[in-house]
Amino acid sequence: MKLISLIQYICVIMSIVLVSLFWQNNILLTALLLIIATVLLLTLKTKEHLIIFILAGFSGAGAEAIAIYFGAWTYSNPNIYVLPTWLILLWGIASLTILKLFNSLSNVLKLQKPIK
Repeated sequence: MKLISLIQYICVIMSIVLVSLFWQNNILLTALLLIIATVLLLTLKTKEHLIIFILAGFSGAGAEAIAIYFGAWTYSNPNIYVLPTWLILLWGIASLTILKLFNSLSNVLKLQKPIK
């Protein structure tokens, strides 16, 4: 496994652990996820990954805000309208993770060309 891939997987695992541990502290969790997002984006090094991160972050959080508005669920510690600030970053990290997994599976299963 390449060092870059290992760093990326560690970032994803750390994101899950940090959300589980610090969800009550929006400022701390936002800062920690911002660091992780920065590391991920630096390892990926393309403008396309940054665009995916931003679009998925805001659209994922936006979709959740709509669902929350209509009563689907709530967050116990929101600080931006009905959402915690860290959720935007988590959606962005999740989008990069899904893209990485898709590309890895595509390579292994020879399904199609990876999405760059």
